Amino acid sequence: MSWQGNAAYNHWVRIGSATYSCLKDSLNSASVANNIACQINASDSNCMATTGGSYGNEIFITLKARVAAPVAVSSSDGSAADTLSQVSAATILQSIAHQINAINWVQNGPVVLWAAVVLPNQLVIAAAPCADGNMVAFYQTDNTGSSRLNFTASNWNLSGSSSDNVSWHVRIDFTALGWNNVDKVWWTIAPALPNDQAYQPTEWQIVVTNWTVTSNPAGKRALKVAGPGSVRIEEDSTWVSTDGCWEPAPGNDPVNGAFAFWSQGRATRAAAAGAKVTVVVFGMKVAPAQS
Repeated sequence: MSWQGNAAYNHWVRIGSATYSCLKDSLNSASVANNIACQINASDSNCMATTGGSYGNEIFITLKARVAAPVAVSSSDGSAADTLSQVSAATILQSIAHQINAINWVQNGPVVLWAAVVLPNQLVIAAAPCADGNMVAFYQTDNTGSSRLNFTASNWNLSGSSSDNVSWHVRIDFTALGWNNVDKVWWTIAPALPNDQAYQPTEWQIVVTNWTVTSNPAGKRALKVAGPGSVRIEEDSTWVSTDGCWEPAPGNDPVNGAFAFWSQGRATRAAAAGAKVTVVVFGMKVAPAQS
């Protein structure tokens, strides 16, 4: 309550529809504040009040426990009108969980995360199965002050996840990606990296199965490769001899529409009429080509 210099001035605080007032008369501002606070504590069913500040003339109003918010509060002087809301640990955790679940982690995160609240005050955060989830760390930026809501730790890491025996389904839609002239696709696979330490050589394996091409919109003939039990003979093999004029075949030139699927990326072609090649095989059977 601020000094008005008028003995007839009526100070008041309104909580919801109830008004608590005190005539200035000969009272100082601290006495007026204390008078109104006592009225609130004696009569109001929603709020309680205390006084303080440098001059003792400030009234602090808080909601009582288990009071359904919101409650409107206003006063004759000193501060603007406001609305009190009951904030609990569960309310804050629900908000944090909602924000975590709203993120598209496939596009924006190292792993897919999701969160849930276990009442009254536990936040559970989990990651999709893979060792990368163990590298996800959480930090709390405000963990000071006994009057503030805070977590039991200022930082922590997810743990307990593993990439062992985890199946991954990889689907590449070349049309959607605009990859209309794909000659070769590299898929880099590596063992799980350790967290906060240098990588140490280790044994690991991966099994790749069910390779399929579901459509061929460009009408391209499937590349033929040798079938099981066959031997691939390169142009530089000792089983191959040439006669006449031969030259290296041109490689890939996607810009000009030339696509070369040469074994090991190279090939030899006849450069003049009459060129001959002889391939000698020893005790082998002919295996059918496969797509």
